[in-house]
Order: sequence, then structure tokens, then C-alpha cells
Amino acid sequence: MGAKLINLKARRSGARIERLRATDPVVVEIVLALWELGGQAHRQTVADHVLRGRGEMGVIRHEDRAPIYQAMNSVFSSGGSGWIAPAFGETSYRWVLTDSGQQLFQTARPPKRSRAAAG
Repeated sequence: MGAKLINLKARRSGARIERLRATDPVVVEIVLALWELGGQAHRQTVADHVLRGRGEMGVIRHEDRAPIYQAMNSVFSSGGSGWIAPAFGETSYRWVLTDSGQQLFQTARPPKRSRAAAG
């Protein structure tokens, strides 16, 4: 997926794209897929979602998913991105957005006004 399309998807989702820009584009696709899938999913579901987002049609084979699995394995083996993690330990095939990952998609709220300022 091209960088422009990733940025467009991130903007539409409300993600804080400035925090995603320095990240491997495949990892960004995975983060976006997890968010679109409700914050957690089996790795095959995540990979299929990423590939469908790239326009992949028809049957998706294991060979098609392998680069996505490799990107995640490199993230996990390097200590993680802080945004995604295996749900049930390092051998888990279920991936989740961490609290930090979910915060990427939270829109900033205006500061609360104090009662004194509200008058």
C-alpha cells in the first residue's frame, strides 16, 4: 500500500498520523487493520484485512500473508512498537492493539473549563 493511501486511511480513522509516519508501512497497515477489526483479531484475519485493503481479490494464500507475519515477528522480536502485542504471550497468533495503540485513534478532547472560569 502506498504511503499516500496509508496516510489517507489514517486521516479518515482519526489516527494521529504524525506518530505513525516513522514506522514501517506494513506495521502501520497492521495497526489500522486491528483498529478497524475492533482492536484484536487472529493474525490471519489481520493479514487478510491488510491484503483486501491493498485490493487483493480472490483466495489469499499463506505465501501472500507471509510478509505481514514477518513484519509482526520483527516488531515482536525487537521489543515491539508499543502499539501492538500478541494477546496471550509471544507465541500467540492473536494480535491486539495496546492502550498506546488505541490512543492513536482517540481524538483530542478540549480541556475542561473550571467552574471559576465558567463564572
